[in-house]
Amino acid sequence: MTTSAPERTVPDLSFMLAHAAHVLATRMTAAFAEIGTTPRHYCVLNHAASGELTQIELARLSDLDKTTMVVTLDELEEAGYAERRPSRADRRARVVVVTDEGRRLVAAGHEIADRVHAEVLAELSPAGRGVFLRNWPYARALFEAGGSPVAGRVGIAPLPGGGALGGAHLAIHAGTRHPEAAWALVSEEHLAVPGVDYRAHAALFLRRTETALARFVERHGPLHP
Repeated sequence: MTTSAPERTVPDLSFMLAHAAHVLATRMTAAFAEIGTTPRHYCVLNHAASGELTQIELARLSDLDKTTMVVTLDELEEAGYAERRPSRADRRARVVVVTDEGRRLVAAGHEIADRVHAEVLAELSPAGRGVFLRNWPYARALFEAGGSPVAGRVGIAPLPGGGALGGAHLAIHAGTRHPEAAWALVSEEHLAVPGVDYRAHAALFLRRTETALARFVERHGPLHP
């Protein structure tokens, strides 16, 4: 007597997402081979170019384990794309600095990644693409393009230096009359997710801000009130 497996009533989301990720990774790897690098190298360089980050910080941002990060940085240094240098803030720590050649590679990598993403999105229906569009700076060009049914009706506020703000940021207005209540709402509703170290994230972004400010002062002189 033979039996058959019970019919699935819910699509196998795990398989579909894993397969989609595999296909995209394969296409991305082939595309980055055109410029002689890999998506992993591009990912690490891209994050490193944003500021003076330590190896541990880069590993966290790039979602790489310690061993893989060490190997990756060794490869990037050997190729002349990055260097390990003592931190200006803490001479005991070493940060990763992207070279001029590395920055040129990052710029080329941006074009490669954008091209592959655009090709993948083009294979979806217009309605289906919306599910995958999470980055407002890229989506805005589509919304305002000729023939768009929402052109001129999308409320997006530009940020200094470009880009746009979506709904992934939290803030408390400086002039609120109820700061304690506002903080209670934000902390209880959005910062109470188990397993997420928000203090570590805040410290990382603060350090990146301080690095950017120090670089500005070094290039343009001290800020004046």
